[in-house]
Amino acid sequence: MKNKSAKELKAAGQDAEVAAGPVVSGPEWMNKKEEEVIKRIHKESNQAILAYVAKHAHTQYPRSEAVRMITDQAILEDIARSENVYGARWEAMRKLTDQSILSDIVKNDSSSTIRQYAVRSLNDPSIIADIARNSPDRSVREAAVEKLTDPSILMDIVKNDPEESVREAAVWKLSDQPGLIDIATNNKDCTLRKVAVKKLTDLPVLENIAKNDKSYFVREEAVKKLTDPSLLADIVRNDRHSAVRCRALKEIYPTNYLKKDEIHGIIADIIKASEPWNFLDKILWELAEFLTKEELDKFEIKIWSGVERRDLREIYHPQKLYYKGQLISEIDC
Repeated sequence: MKNKSAKELKAAGQDAEVAAGPVVSGPEWMNKKEEEVIKRIHKESNQAILAYVAKHAHTQYPRSEAVRMITDQAILEDIARSENVYGARWEAMRKLTDQSILSDIVKNDSSSTIRQYAVRSLNDPSIIADIARNSPDRSVREAAVEKLTDPSILMDIVKNDPEESVREAAVWKLSDQPGLIDIATNNKDCTLRKVAVKKLTDLPVLENIAKNDKSYFVREEAVKKLTDPSLLADIVRNDRHSAVRCRALKEIYPTNYLKKDEIHGIIADIIKASEPWNFLDKILWELAEFLTKEELDKFEIKIWSGVERRDLREIYHPQKLYYKGQLISEIDC
C-alpha cells in the first residue's frame, strides 16, 4: 500500500514521526553519551523512534545519523520540511526521491540554504531547467545551473539571466567549444569572456583574443595558453597593458627566444609603465616568480620570507615585496 504523505498524515491528526508505528516518546538511551547514542541509532530499525531522535536529539551528529537510518519517505518529507531541525533537514533531502516534493521545497521553503540543498537532490532535468531559468533566488538558480548539462539551456542562461554570478556559473558548466567561442569573442561581459577563454582549446581563436580583446585581463588569460614564441614576443613588445606584456614574458622566458638584453629592457619598460596605473605590486610579484636572483637584484626587487609571531597563539609566514628598498606589499602565507 502506498505510504501517505506527511501532509496527509498531519491532516488526519497524525504526526509523520509515527508513520511507521505507534506513538513513541524518546528512548531512554537518548540521554547517554553521544558515542553510545550513535551505536544505538545504528542498531535501531523502528522508523518512529529514529524520527523522534532525528528531531529531538541533543546534538547535531545523532540527528543526522538517525536520518541516515530512516527509509520511510513520508517521515523524510516531514523532517525535510521541519524548520526546527535545520541540520537534519539536509540529510532528509538527500534521501528523498519524490521530485515533486523536492521541487515544492525549492519553490516554497523560507530558507535559501535549504532551497539550495533541495536543488542538489533533484535529478529531473526538466524541473532543474525550470528552476535554473525561473527561480527568483539567485543562489538557487546557481545551484540548479550546477546540475545542468544541456548546452542550449546553459547558453540561454548565459545570454539572459540578470545576475552575472549565474551567467558565470553557466559558462563554467559549458564544454561545447562553439558556444565557448561565441562567448569568448562576442559577449559584452569581460568576466564571462575570461571564463570562456579558460575553457577554450582552439588555438587560432585564443591567438586572436590575445591580440585583440579590448579587456586586458581577457588578453592576459588568453596569453597563458599561447605556444608560439614569435606571437608571444610580439605581445611582449607591443601590447598596450603592462600586465599582459608581463604575462607574455613569463610564458616566453624559459624558451630563450628573446635575448637577455632585450628582456631586461622590456622589464624596465613594463615596470615603468605599471607605476601610474597601480599595477606595480602585481607586476613585481609576477616577475619574482620567474626571474633569476641576479635579475631581481638588478632591478632592485627583493622578496623577504620569514616567520613572525603576532601573539602567543598565532604564528604566520609573511612574504614582503620590496622595490628599491621600499616595502610595496605583503601577503600572509
